[in-house]
Amino acid sequence: MVGYFENCAKGNISEIELSSPFERLQVKVPYSEMHRELKDMYRLSISQRIGTIDLGHSTIEYEGLLAICLYGYGINETLPDSCYANSPKYLKIKKDWHLEKECPFTVSFLREFLPFQLLDRVRVQYLEPNGYLAPHRDSRRLGQLNLNMTITDNPGCLFHFENHTPFAPSAGEVYLIDVSHIHAIENASSATRISLIVTGTLDTEKVKRMMSPALNPIKEEHS
Repeated sequence: MVGYFENCAKGNISEIELSSPFERLQVKVPYSEMHRELKDMYRLSISQRIGTIDLGHSTIEYEGLLAICLYGYGINETLPDSCYANSPKYLKIKKDWHLEKECPFTVSFLREFLPFQLLDRVRVQYLEPNGYLAPHRDSRRLGQLNLNMTITDNPGCLFHFENHTPFAPSAGEVYLIDVSHIHAIENASSATRISLIVTGTLDTEKVKRMMSPALNPIKEEHS
């Protein structure tokens, strides 16, 4: 599996059509084991807690947001590839998995589970209490899908999509999100929310199997 994700994905305009800007996959991930490893990686996350992310076509305001990368150019290279495109430094760097010794279960699981042909980035995101990502769109290309995996239960942590009712994903749930739609997230809970955001070129057939309740009866985890 090591060579499977070696190349940089060139975009993720998917053939998969969602019924809304977000759709839950009919799978659950082993969030308890992943949480035990990822909560300890909080100390390695980028420490800037207030600021903006420049996407080129727009900026995102945030507060209380920290992140690390499990796959990409490096642990602290957490931004989209477009943010590094003009730097000669990154032309010489081969993307790879990181923190395998610190997070052996998580990395091993993701290698087998992720429904991607090629990966761009696997980002662990920590959103502190009262933190937020202001309304934004990550891409202007309709059909740009990211995979969002929730690791912690935070009932007061809400996703907002334009013209849709806010919702709070539960631990273990996995969503496809069309990031060309305007969306925001706020953490009104008393605990830090941990999630994984994965970008790349999706494996259409594998995703379609994950979208089918008949093929994937969800088994709840009891931690």
